[in-house]
Amino acid sequence: WALFYFILSFRKTLLWSDCGHWWNTDKCFVPGAQENTLGGNNTGLNCTMALIGNLSDDGCQEVNTTGKVAATEEFFYRLLLNKSASFDEFGVPGTYMSVLLLGSWIIICLCIFRGVQSSGKVAYFTAIFPYIVLLILIIFTATLEGAGKGIRFYIVPRWELIGDFQIWQAAASQVFFSLSISFGSLIAYSAANDFHNKFFQQMCIVVLCDCFTGVFAGFAVFATVGFLATSLGEDVETYARSSGPSLAFITYPQALAKMPASPFFSVIFFLMLLALGLGSQFASTDVPITALMEFFPSYAKRRTFLVIITCTLFYLFSLPFACP
Repeated sequence: WALFYFILSFRKTLLWSDCGHWWNTDKCFVPGAQENTLGGNNTGLNCTMALIGNLSDDGCQEVNTTGKVAATEEFFYRLLLNKSASFDEFGVPGTYMSVLLLGSWIIICLCIFRGVQSSGKVAYFTAIFPYIVLLILIIFTATLEGAGKGIRFYIVPRWELIGDFQIWQAAASQVFFSLSISFGSLIAYSAANDFHNKFFQQMCIVVLCDCFTGVFAGFAVFATVGFLATSLGEDVETYARSSGPSLAFITYPQALAKMPASPFFSVIFFLMLLALGLGSQFASTDVPITALMEFFPSYAKRRTFLVIITCTLFYLFSLPFACP
């Protein structure tokens, strides 16, 4: 998905910033495009060219936004996912998603075919580049209107939620995921360490860096969310509730489309997501390869063959995710 957005970011106008494309429906609208709202029925005057079907004399048209779907949502669900009507309609893998998926696995294969020697060098980019992008986003979004509201929402604690079990459960899940605990990758890569490695010291550094990264990234996310909410006249909490794919591929692209120099920020943002995704996938893919080499030492000299077979199988197993 990140690779798909990254490639389509090299345009003067981002495709998800407006309607009028073949994947859009008559329910498509651009949030914030209404010039005037006339009441609870969400009827307004829309002067956005992408939303106009039959122009009136003054170049504006009355539209009803009840039941409308944002352009970013239609881009994500109708073009990227090609969402079907029900789960029973499995369909066949989409061409462009299958090709992008193949490209991703080829990149992974090339990066890990020599083990730590190759993936370790790539890790310098996948680990450092996201910090550079986050710093750029924080500095830039801090100058945008509404960024302060988003940051205040982020840093001001709501102590009444401290006893909520779901909060602690979500935090624990995030810690396990971000540190790759119980994924097998830590054990697989530990074999490359020196026997007298200062494990405890490095463990503390990794945990602290992971915690800092999460907090640091939060400033970039919530400053952007605050800008988006302010530009649309909405409350920050409305967009702050977005999480996972919804935040990365609907809410954030919507904010990027409203920024000055939006293609540039879109390119670096999705390149950052791509780097993070590849960095995580390197480790996960290396686990079964390392396990096979340790169970069958004779395979150690055929690592390249194992990597190609493993990546090919993983690509085939992941093809259902390219289906509608």
